[in-house]
Amino acid sequence: FFCKNLLRLAGEGFLAYSKGCLYQYAMKVCSTENMQIAERELIVSGTPARTLMKLASAGIAESLMQFFPDPGLCVAYVGKGNNGGDALTVLNILKQHGWEIGFRTAYPRNEWSELSVRQLAEISPPPQEYQAPPLPHTGKPMILLDGLLGIGAKGMLRREISALCAEMNYIRNRCGAVRTVAIDIPTGVDPDTGMPQQNAVEADFTMCIGAVKQGLLDDDATLFAGRLVCIDLPSLHVQALP
Repeated sequence: FFCKNLLRLAGEGFLAYSKGCLYQYAMKVCSTENMQIAERELIVSGTPARTLMKLASAGIAESLMQFFPDPGLCVAYVGKGNNGGDALTVLNILKQHGWEIGFRTAYPRNEWSELSVRQLAEISPPPQEYQAPPLPHTGKPMILLDGLLGIGAKGMLRREISALCAEMNYIRNRCGAVRTVAIDIPTGVDPDTGMPQQNAVEADFTMCIGAVKQGLLDDDATLFAGRLVCIDLPSLHVQALP
């Protein structure tokens, strides 16, 4: 399955997070449809969506702190869906470990998902909301956390989302200490084909929840996905591609 890119990823150190550590991983790759089926089945079986969000976000936060052991500044770019809720939950965990946090959003709160609103309310005191592009802190790492869109997004990027994607890329490409981390999929990259849209987020790491989405292994996604890290969720049973 995409043999050339499997070799590329193995050479770059494909990793998984599980039970508190990063380790070399036998790659699990899935389609968007299979992941959505697995998530629905888990929720129907009695696992609340909020619990699933917290488990995934804990794995993302722990992985980030292993790649970036010195606390710095993490700014989440938040859309209106649950991917934004994941990003806010990650912020809350990083804050408890000495990180400065903030967020930048494309939409007013009344358009956010219920889970995203709840996750923001759990952060105390509330994080800074950036009304303009954030500036890096001298001598400290800075992470731009892409929580704009998840794998369920369809169609062309809306103008307000595309503008924030372009902003993230501008900051990353002009500030050497800035790294971009995408949650599950870089915004603007098709999770099944890997085809990037104009202004698609250029990530240094993509934290793949449960399994790597098949499009990230396509040549078209190479410059956008960065290093892939799989966040293992043992209770999530995804039908992998052969």
